[in-house]
Amino acid sequence: MANILKRAIAILLIILFLPALSPVDPGFASTSVDLAATTQGPRPRALGGAFSAISDDTNAVLTNPAGLAYVPYWSGASMRTTLVGVIQNTLFTGTAPWGPGTVGGALFISDSPAGMNTTRDAQGNVTATGGNITFQESVFLLGYGTQKLPFQHLRFAPRAAGITFKYYSKGFSGINQIETGAKGINVDAGALWEVNERTQVGVIARNILPSALGGTINWGTGRQEDLPFSFRPGIAVDVREDLVAAADVDMNFRGHPMMFHGGLEWHPNPRGTLRMGLNQQESALGGGRTGTTTHLTLGFGVEIANMQIDYAYQNDWDISDNTAHFVAISFLGARPPKRSATQRYIELDEDASPFVIRVPALKLSGKIISDEVKRVSLKSKTASRTGKTFVGILPVEIGRTPFDVKAQGDNDGTLQTLLRNVLRLKTFRDV
Repeated sequence: MANILKRAIAILLIILFLPALSPVDPGFASTSVDLAATTQGPRPRALGGAFSAISDDTNAVLTNPAGLAYVPYWSGASMRTTLVGVIQNTLFTGTAPWGPGTVGGALFISDSPAGMNTTRDAQGNVTATGGNITFQESVFLLGYGTQKLPFQHLRFAPRAAGITFKYYSKGFSGINQIETGAKGINVDAGALWEVNERTQVGVIARNILPSALGGTINWGTGRQEDLPFSFRPGIAVDVREDLVAAADVDMNFRGHPMMFHGGLEWHPNPRGTLRMGLNQQESALGGGRTGTTTHLTLGFGVEIANMQIDYAYQNDWDISDNTAHFVAISFLGARPPKRSATQRYIELDEDASPFVIRVPALKLSGKIISDEVKRVSLKSKTASRTGKTFVGILPVEIGRTPFDVKAQGDNDGTLQTLLRNVLRLKTFRDV
């Protein structure tokens, strides 16, 4: 337990230190709302937005690209919803396995009325001269996530990492003015750590591309809008075999309030899921000040053959017209069985915490319980395998050395991780 606690604290310190490296551009007079950061499918939305440490479905390209590593199958989803009765939002997402990881894509389009064309006559009267004006904004995302990382041997290396490229477009239609359109790009990066068999920590850093390298939205007139850096760590815990609790913290570092998100996901049966959460969002307080409002979220998911239907409801205590419903239909390819937090894939013949030795190497052997296991690694080095047994040798320096034993499946995906320590004592020969 002490080792797990130390590992969790070290990961937390890494996560809290990363915002110090954020690319801040204080000289921008205008800051754009990051459409990709506010876009979510029904499942993460029903969990109050607490999805950074879960991100194990087609939503991962939006919530944490590292989670794409856990979606090694073809999938596609679509969602359409109406906000405040007039804003039409459409979302398409999809995934496809590629190499040692998974590619994810998303397209979000939002259309809203922006008035109508008018003219003023000689007497100063305003009259309509044509059709309505529409404001449309969209963002296209292309991401990649993998568990096969070149730095897996490092002590606090993440279990999976990913990156997302974003392309923004927005403008007016039905209006004859110079400044009618804008385009821009930026990049998100995410990572996932496994603290133990039941706990996972995730983080996504949004808009890490600084303005000097083109991380802005540029209008036709030459005006630029900054895309603010934001940082969102989260944690997910398998409370029980059928219950997951998750929490996220949204940090912007530009004078915006810190926002919290929390949710519960309950699986009463393999085909059905119930969800609820609390979602904090930024709100205007007047006088140029901003605060937060907290919204209740509810939802469910139903799986029918290779189709998934997800629904989410989000209330607004202050403005009833802002209460919204979200529905998405997903089509899923052949999927591996869902990993259980308590399911065992391997076991050691002899187990200890810590192992105590007086020789320069630790020999470990064990049994392979599940046919899903394709490879067993001992601190990133492949153990030799004979049938349902494995043997590995770990060189050890004098003192305490932490290590892990991983059961890996297809595409080197991690099925189970055993976190252990070995203590090598000094001998007369060492002295």
